[in-house]
Amino acid sequence: MAHPFSTYSDREIYNGLLHDSDWAYKALMEEHTSKLKDYVLNNGGDLQDSLDIEQRVLIILYENIRSGKYIFREDVKISTYLFSIAQHQWIGELKSRKKYKTKGDEYYVEFSDDLSDNLYLDELVEELLKLLNALDPDCYKLIKFKYYDHLNDEEISNLLKSISVENVRKRRYKCLQKVKRGFINKYPLA
Repeated sequence: MAHPFSTYSDREIYNGLLHDSDWAYKALMEEHTSKLKDYVLNNGGDLQDSLDIEQRVLIILYENIRSGKYIFREDVKISTYLFSIAQHQWIGELKSRKKYKTKGDEYYVEFSDDLSDNLYLDELVEELLKLLNALDPDCYKLIKFKYYDHLNDEEISNLLKSISVENVRKRRYKCLQKVKRGFINKYPLA
């Protein structure tokens, strides 16, 4: 197979990785090394950290493919899976170094403002927008008013006039459950 690495499909790369082909690892890393490096560098790491994460990601991907934990699906890009592993590894590394920031009892990491490098987050945002746009107009308004416009339930009730404060809460909860089910269907936890 003598063509540029970037022309391999995800299926070809997966099959190559499954059969432990060097060209598949080279293709995968040629395509994604800079994105993984930028992610780590933009989130508090240095060059050595990025190389360590890259190695861990390759090992985990290899082990998951060999064990059958990761099985190729047309609807999930290998790059998305790879980047997800990198994110979890880096966040774990930051926590273990105590370089995370605390906000109450929550942990969070500041991500790059340049979301084009964050493939997984881009995919999640795109899916969220699809799910929100597919909601009926009332659900869309309830969620938008609460989380985008930062209105409290009483203000939302006054805006919508026909819905009590209690019904605002109940309806918004049901709407959020629709969005949650959509995510679970697209990104199962198991």
